[in-house]
Formats: sequence, structure tokens, C-alpha cells
Amino acid sequence: MSSNTQAVIITLSNNDLPPEVYEEYDLSTLEDEIEDVLGDAGVLDGHEFGPEAAQIFLYGPDAEAIFRLIEPVVKAYPLCAKGSVEIRPGDEETKSRLVQLP
Repeated sequence: MSSNTQAVIITLSNNDLPPEVYEEYDLSTLEDEIEDVLGDAGVLDGHEFGPEAAQIFLYGPDAEAIFRLIEPVVKAYPLCAKGSVEIRPGDEETKSRLVQLP
């Protein structure tokens, strides 16, 4: 079993925030801030864009530890407002925990 089997998936709204948030803040900067706090606890494995939302994928040996590290970033970064974080402590069959961001 891989040491990176646990996942943290950040989901961001593409259209529920004021236009100025999308103009002033970007996904690349958010990913840089996440990587700065993530250290060796996991890896940021990219993102996907859909019509309603964007998602950032993080993997590592301990999803809860990853969330504890990134929580201050995602709660403070304006682009994350009204988003969510899925904490998946195992494979896709494992029950996950969903945290709604303010």
C-alpha cells in the first residue's frame, strides 16, 4: 500500500463569490501557500476546473494531519470562502469527513 493513499480535496466555487475576489486572488497563489505549509506531510497533486467548481488534490499518509496544516490557509484565503474540504482517510470506499469553509 502506498504511503500517499489518504486524500484531502479542496473544492472552490467558480461563481458564488464577489467578482473582485476572482480578480484579486488566484489558484496558483493558493497552491503556493498550501505547499509552503504542507512540507513533507503530503503532496499537492494538481487541480481540476469544472463549470461550477475547481478542486485541489492533496495526498499523503495522514489526511487529518494534512488538514491541520492547511486549515489556517484555506480558512483565510478569500478564494476559499464558501468552499469545502473533504478529508478522506483511506481509499474512495472509506467514509470521509466534509468541512464547510466560512
